[in-house]
Amino acid sequence: MKPRLPRRLLLTAVIGLMAVVTVAGCRVEQGAAAFVGETRITDAQVDNVVDSLPVELVTNDVANVSSAYGGVRHQVLEALAVVELGRHVADDTGALPDADARSVARDGWMQQTGLPESNAFVSLMAEAEGYRALLQEGAEPQAPTDTDIEAAADNFTTATGQKLQSADLQQLTADLNSDQGRRLIGVNRQIAQYVADYDVTANPKYGQLSIVTFLNASGVPLLTVPVPN
Repeated sequence: MKPRLPRRLLLTAVIGLMAVVTVAGCRVEQGAAAFVGETRITDAQVDNVVDSLPVELVTNDVANVSSAYGGVRHQVLEALAVVELGRHVADDTGALPDADARSVARDGWMQQTGLPESNAFVSLMAEAEGYRALLQEGAEPQAPTDTDIEAAADNFTTATGQKLQSADLQQLTADLNSDQGRRLIGVNRQIAQYVADYDVTANPKYGQLSIVTFLNASGVPLLTVPVPN
């Protein structure tokens, strides 16, 4: 059974603000939010999806609307990157996005937001989950390294502001060494390889973007793949 990501809650999961990675250089073009190979994901695409969300779904704090929308923009760019990467992999492998994952995500987002299926945000989030499942297909279980465990612990701290205590870190280590945990590590490494193979990069103005490969039951992104700037 391939691992599935639970639906993320609107603006409560911290998306894209993970550990910074060092890269040899960065690719910046006017109007480009990210690249998958030579395919541009534009700022206009991000704006179109973000603008489809009513303000009241984003924040009740009218004094900090811009800050609140920053989290949405990361979430939207992450989803756009997953879709475009998934399309590239699908073109090369003949694989298809998971229709069930897409349907579940679509229904979940419609219920959570009260927005119709035609809404750009709902549509994108659903499409992204279909392609995210495609990117997971065929991943082989792998044992976690100390680096994997440290990264997951750092992701928890970044998302929650709390450092894992010794007992919690031991439990995380045990969980990632379980059969299910090893499958998730395999998925994370496979998607990391796709990011490298298909030359996925993000504009530094969006901060450190990461593709989320596993959220825990509380919506915390424990396993992620940083996207080079």
